[in-house]
Amino acid sequence: MPHRSDGTEIPYIICGNGGHNVQKLKSVNGIPLRVPQILQSKTANDDQVTFESYDDTNYGYLRLIVDSKQLRIEYHPASDGVQAKTPDDSVTIDLATRKRTTYSANDLGLQARAETVRQLYSKKSESAISAKKRH
Repeated sequence: MPHRSDGTEIPYIICGNGGHNVQKLKSVNGIPLRVPQILQSKTANDDQVTFESYDDTNYGYLRLIVDSKQLRIEYHPASDGVQAKTPDDSVTIDLATRKRTTYSANDLGLQARAETVRQLYSKKSESAISAKKRH
């Protein structure tokens, strides 16, 4: 992720792993490439470029989630199938500051539903305790 002199960051996403299961990334003396690795150091004229993650075993796809405040890019290996939906790698950019940030998930109402279930369970528990005390 290049860090610019004005403090902003520009993510360069390279997702071209279509053939890596046939031809792995080159390693040194059989030792796998370790990341993160700085590919280009920051200078007065150039941004720092860091190689942060790779998958040279699986085919995969990118999933983009965008709203008015943030852009999230996720990498999913196709080998996960339909059962796994957790990305192997991701980056989230705050669109106002143009910097990496922690992803702020959409509220699908699940917290409110869970609270409703907790309240119903609590009322049932209180009723059961009252019934036991009467007997």
